[in-house]
Amino acid sequence: MECKFSLDLESFNIALAYSHHMTPRATKQIRRIICSHFDYFVEQWQDSIEETIMSKPPEVDLVAEGQRR
Repeated sequence: MECKFSLDLESFNIALAYSHHMTPRATKQIRRIICSHFDYFVEQWQDSIEETIMSKPPEVDLVAEGQRR
């Protein structure tokens, strides 16, 4: 059993992306859980994005010094 929901941050909406072997009751129950923790999920997602951006290695200038104009 599995399902996936998409979170729309602007409209504070949760949309079912897909459901596999889930009863409608179980899907609704999971949706309610996501709704009640929406702010937490958004916060964790934003923290994850910030960590990804901060952990990128610095860009390296690969042009040799003698080739600069």
